[in-house]
Amino acid sequence: MNIYSVCGFGLCAVCIAVILKQMGSSFQPMIAAAAGIIMLSYIAIQIIPVLEYVKTLSYQSGMSTYFTVAVKALGIALVCQLASEICRDCGETSVGGRIELAGKIAIITISLPVLKNLVTFARELL
Repeated sequence: MNIYSVCGFGLCAVCIAVILKQMGSSFQPMIAAAAGIIMLSYIAIQIIPVLEYVKTLSYQSGMSTYFTVAVKALGIALVCQLASEICRDCGETSVGGRIELAGKIAIITISLPVLKNLVTFARELL
C-alpha cells in the first residue's frame, strides 16, 4: 500500500460516508472513524523504521531522553487530532476542541522535564 492507495481509500470512504449521509443513515460517522483508524494504522506501520533509525541516532548522540519526549508528543498530537476530527465529523465541535486542548496540556506536561534540563543548562552557562 502506497500513498496513492491511502488517498484512494480515503476518497472511497468519504464517498461512502456522503452517500450514507444523503440516505439518512447514522453509519456515516462510523465509516469516517473506521477509515481514519485504518489510515492511521497504515501510517504508524510505515513510520516505525524511520523512528527506529532516529532512535539509534539519538542513542549514539546521547539525546535519547529528548527523542522519547518528542515521539510521545508526536503520538499524543496525532491521536488527539484524529479524535478531534472524528468529533467534528459527528457535529460535536466543542468536544473536539476540548480534546485538542487536553492534548496540548498533555504535551506540555511531558515536556516539562526537557524544559527543566534546558533551564539548568542555561544557568550553568551563565
